[in-house]
Amino acid sequence: MEEAAPSSVAQPSSQHFRIAVLLPESLRRMGGYEVFFYNLLIRLHAHGHQIDVYLPHAEVMKNRDFYNAMPFAVKPLCRRFMSLLHWMPWLAGMWLRRRQKQNRYDLWQLSGAYPGGACAALLSGLVPTVVRTHGRDIQKDLSIGFGMRLVPWMNTRIEKTLPHASAVIAMTEKMAQCCDEVGVAENRIIRIANGFDLKRLQRNPAKESQPKQDRNVCGITIPTDTLLILTVGRFQKVKGQDLIPPAAALLKKQGIRFCWLLVGRDTDKLDERITENDVGDCVFTRHEIGPHDNRGHGQFAQVPDDALIALYHMADICVCPSRLEGFPRVVGEAMASGSAVVTTDAPGCADLVQDGVSGIVVRAGDPQALATGIEKLASDSKQRETLASAAEKAAASFDFETITRQYEDLYHSLSAGKA
Repeated sequence: MEEAAPSSVAQPSSQHFRIAVLLPESLRRMGGYEVFFYNLLIRLHAHGHQIDVYLPHAEVMKNRDFYNAMPFAVKPLCRRFMSLLHWMPWLAGMWLRRRQKQNRYDLWQLSGAYPGGACAALLSGLVPTVVRTHGRDIQKDLSIGFGMRLVPWMNTRIEKTLPHASAVIAMTEKMAQCCDEVGVAENRIIRIANGFDLKRLQRNPAKESQPKQDRNVCGITIPTDTLLILTVGRFQKVKGQDLIPPAAALLKKQGIRFCWLLVGRDTDKLDERITENDVGDCVFTRHEIGPHDNRGHGQFAQVPDDALIALYHMADICVCPSRLEGFPRVVGEAMASGSAVVTTDAPGCADLVQDGVSGIVVRAGDPQALATGIEKLASDSKQRETLASAAEKAAASFDFETITRQYEDLYHSLSAGKA
């Protein structure tokens, strides 16, 4: 008998679950969904649940020491599992169902409308399955060529398989609408936001009360009268970093003293545009700041890294110029750290920030609008503080412990409703 769809969120339960988690790539890359799952799994394990994480065979073998240090079990998928899932799904299904019968998992936590939906369809009727959508897998925008569903065969496969999941997690209302578009029943679409470690992200009031002084950031000395603008994220068209050099040029013409720091993978691809816009003296790119291995302090790794949190705290303004987001982690982190935020009206960004209340929201894809939004805050430290305070309060609902409890409540409702 097929498991029942969750009709409501149950009350917190002390019940412990045996959970299988299937991730299609890696936990080392630390992109958006990897960071989320890493933090979720750490907390689920700490709450007493037994976690088995399945990753591609080559990934586990290549980084065996890294995964052996995890507090939960990491196991390899069968060789070329993703190829089997694509070309011979019945064979991939046999492997999944065999693992389920051997280990008697209470549920499978899966990632992405694809491959998560495909795996959920193969496990349908045997065990409850939860698929967390993350953005590119379910959203689409033809104007910027964004989204897996722009590929016809992928869209067809998502429409055929994702509705079989017992529950599909949508981080925002817009993502919930995308789930509806591909045929997921409304009572199976569960709204749970992204999560952030608020305790680590919050500013230290004692440090904030100290006199202002020059800041040394990534080898750059920033005088007290110079605005520090921070943008975090890997270089992609959808992230909108290409708007930064022209926006910076506009700010420079206005005589605003600023240092705009871009931190993320491949941000150095913007160096040529920075030179073309004559802003090499005020816009700087730096490589991503990954997780810090601090096992000696009783934990494995903390994400985001302490060094990145320090940047959030030093920044006067955090800017996210994205054209489209699922649930923008860096915006949430900036808000939780008490930073003034300038972002766009793109899906995802506008779901987090209320214009004029918890940040400044400008038109997506427009460097002039981006510069104007920053200019509003550049000389008004009082407004920056007001917006930052409101942003920090708004981010309180995204505390990772709260989000983890919401997942546990969902798991409990599925467990209670299954055959």
